[in-house]
Amino acid sequence: MRFQIAADRFGQASSAFGKDFLIFITNCYAGMLLASS
Repeated sequence: MRFQIAADRFGQASSAFGKDFLIFITNCYAGMLLASS
């Protein structure tokens, strides 16, 4: 039971990190496109 809670917390943290990382990559890509045009 304790392991399930820990796994759930880890899943939430990794998905939040993944979302922030995707937004960061998208912003960098958009910035490069704007700078090159």
